[in-house]
Amino acid sequence: MKFYFVDVLILTVWSLSNCQPVEQSTNINSKRLPTNIYPINYNIFITTYLPGFEWNADERSLTYEGYVIIDLEVKESTDKIILHSDSTEIVNAGLLSNNSEIIHWKLTPDDQFLTFYLNRTLEKGTKTQIFIEFRGKLRNDLKGFYLTDSLGTNGETIRNAVTQFETTDARLMIPCFDEPEFKATWQVSLAYPTGAVGLTNGIEERTFYDGNFTKTKYRKTVKMSSYLLAIFVGDVQYKETKTDGGLRIRVYADPQNVDYIDHALNVSKLTVEGFEQLFGIGFPMEKLDFVSVKRSGASAMENWGLIVHKSTSILGSSEYVSEVVIHELAHQWFGNLVTMKFWNQVWLNEGFATYMTMYGISSIYSNSNFDFSFVNYQEKAKANDHDLTLNSVDTHNDGSIGVPNINYSKGSSFIRMLEKVIGTDNLLKGIREYLSENSYSNTEDIDLYKSLERFYNRSENDPSLEEFGRCWTHQNGFPTVHVETINGKTILTQRKYIKIDSEYESFNECGYKWDIPIWYQKFGEEEIRMEWFTKDKNELELNVDGFLIVNANSYGYYDVVYSDSSYESIAAEFRNNSQMYSDSTKFRVLKDIMLYEYSENYLHSALLIVDSLKNSRNFGLLKSANQVVTDVKKKLSFSGTDEDLEMIKRFETKLIEGNAFEGCEPSETFSSCYQNNFKMFSDACSAMKLYGNDQTSDRLLKWLKIEETDGNKEQILNLLDCGFWRILIKVLNDKSYNWPLYIRQKFPIYFQRKERKLAEIGKQPKSRSFMDFESFNQFIMRNSNRLSKY
Repeated sequence: MKFYFVDVLILTVWSLSNCQPVEQSTNINSKRLPTNIYPINYNIFITTYLPGFEWNADERSLTYEGYVIIDLEVKESTDKIILHSDSTEIVNAGLLSNNSEIIHWKLTPDDQFLTFYLNRTLEKGTKTQIFIEFRGKLRNDLKGFYLTDSLGTNGETIRNAVTQFETTDARLMIPCFDEPEFKATWQVSLAYPTGAVGLTNGIEERTFYDGNFTKTKYRKTVKMSSYLLAIFVGDVQYKETKTDGGLRIRVYADPQNVDYIDHALNVSKLTVEGFEQLFGIGFPMEKLDFVSVKRSGASAMENWGLIVHKSTSILGSSEYVSEVVIHELAHQWFGNLVTMKFWNQVWLNEGFATYMTMYGISSIYSNSNFDFSFVNYQEKAKANDHDLTLNSVDTHNDGSIGVPNINYSKGSSFIRMLEKVIGTDNLLKGIREYLSENSYSNTEDIDLYKSLERFYNRSENDPSLEEFGRCWTHQNGFPTVHVETINGKTILTQRKYIKIDSEYESFNECGYKWDIPIWYQKFGEEEIRMEWFTKDKNELELNVDGFLIVNANSYGYYDVVYSDSSYESIAAEFRNNSQMYSDSTKFRVLKDIMLYEYSENYLHSALLIVDSLKNSRNFGLLKSANQVVTDVKKKLSFSGTDEDLEMIKRFETKLIEGNAFEGCEPSETFSSCYQNNFKMFSDACSAMKLYGNDQTSDRLLKWLKIEETDGNKEQILNLLDCGFWRILIKVLNDKSYNWPLYIRQKFPIYFQRKERKLAEIGKQPKSRSFMDFESFNQFIMRNSNRLSKY
């Protein structure tokens, strides 16, 4: 039985020839689709055969079938239609009667091209329609239209089906023009077993029932790329809210977890309203859904109107959930509304989404440190910036395209440099213009620079934004700036120290030189100044008196090293005038000093900087200082000077004698103490790693027993989760309270995270999956000696 909507087909006369698919071929060499034909609209109908609902499963179980009608516009005359298809059986195909017919079709696996050969030429400027009937199996590899599962109301496992199409996997489910440039509208209709829920990008238009199947037609989407199409069929429930502008927002989760979606719902409402105001462009769809799935290859996928989240990235009330929700919502503008032309510039999507995530976090969490958060992204980028550039395509052996993490971390770091070069207000003005002028279109980086340049008040000799950006995005690696004082003058030189993988050394777009914005801060002054160190100069002389710190606030994506005497001065300045310098500035100096063994005294210099920071209450900064001490001890091999050993002792004693809740009164509530000590959960988590001692854990356990609100109890458990396994073991061994039962009943997400962490440190057999808390608890107890080391 094929569940076709009668009102779709009854008005259409098709020329379905007796054509047959010919033998698979590899004659087409180009990996990109030709641009002689563009899709205008897809009309899709898909039936999904999922067992476990009211449909009695038969041989069609775990399969799908359907058809697509694609409205086409001919840009250049052609006698063939080429689109993408892979791993899907093509059952039939035809053209709307306009004196043209399909003679035969051919699939070329190397390109994943599906070519329809016609009996006559389609003339430039004409329009036509193609009908393609197809069927396939639900996959198990987290790509295309694949299987996941959920827990029903009685704890039973229920099969669900969901799509994951980014980057090149829409073709695994449906024949389509599967490149970002080929934007079109999408009209989707779904048939699925009654009892299941069917979701897609558009809002429901009408639903009716036919035997054991439910049929739903959804409203046409806005113009979008194929990788953003999404379908979900399965067993979920939802909670709903609306924005002040009337946008319906729902978060769906399986029945066992629907009570843990309130935080994501609240964050999504605040974020949509905030982004609409910030960008000056409203969310263009009629609804916005989030759906939680157990199996996913990514934390989330930003499908327009139907965002798919891995369950651990949307359930609960952690800041991680907030970050993922905000990131995916930023994509609704950066990536969905305005899309990169091809995958070689995906940093325009991911860089902006990451940058705007920190923007959203700082709006929702007023105590967050926007600049310090970005330092971590810089470090992640630098650690991996030795192969692909931001302007290259990561093509896998099977022809699929990846999105390397460098697009997130380096992309956002570069955008932050743009912000500091032209100014925050000017960046936002440029972004609004960029989004407005390119809505529902595709762009390249030059389009961004053109929009920003209009608000950039640069001097005549300053590089243009396009020129500035080219060396940072088309070239791998980054510069190291050397700061020397010669005859009372501050002289800067730039060099490339990072080792580039040999097969990627051809990406030296600018000869491994960069236009570097040099931000510097003079000792004793709060003002941060900027000068250009352009790539055509061998050195830059800064016209300043006295000592200074380069790359203040860590605005720049580059490292800085100084002479040994300068480090002594910087350490003294951090001790005597600590309030003058941001934690980002201190972090930058601390991290850079250990990267290059440029002198015999660099370990001593590193310890001087650590010693100057030992009284900081920025736990992220202290965590990095602790790592520096660990590294220095390994390199010194106990041969350090008495002064070095004394500095190490002072720092380690500070950590041993301290605790994460220093300054809190004995009777103070958890909520009050937490707010007074930490800006963000990440700060508190760093504190747990630093002060994972009995004082800290005992205080948390005491609070856990007397806290009345589930929200605070969940936060305490999250803090325990940050610490060492010995703390969790201590919790589970506390016989005064049935912690395993409490955690199992109240916070299943905590249990899931612990199970995942076990797998990460290799203590859980790969083939094993804990289906209940008892087996999880028993495993922890049996392996407590080994786990207590972590």
